[in-house]
Amino acid sequence: MPVSVDFRTAAAVTLQGMTAQYLACSTYPLKPGDTCLIHAGAGGVGQLLIQVAKMRGARVFANRLDQGEGGPGAPGGGGRGHLYSEQDFEAEVMRLTAEGRERRLRFRRQERPSTRA
Repeated sequence: MPVSVDFRTAAAVTLQGMTAQYLACSTYPLKPGDTCLIHAGAGGVGQLLIQVAKMRGARVFANRLDQGEGGPGAPGGGGRGHLYSEQDFEAEVMRLTAEGRERRLRFRRQERPSTRA
């Protein structure tokens, strides 16, 4: 580990990488020709998941909130990027995938419900 990287950051990156690998290789083993949809593509797991999916030969669609987010989920990056704050992401993906028939898989970040009263 480089000296400039603290242990907390290194642990987070490792966990994000394990999550991306688990989703793309175990939950649904992506293969060449698959199309996948990745929500929050500019986040830590999203960026890694885009890379793993593309390495496995999948066609990737990713969305993100705004222009301020970077990474492969950005337009021109590792996936086809869409700003869900500015366009109808669902309609655009349906249009690009022949009315959605070829989309088989969607990865979406899920927030845990609060257990606080």
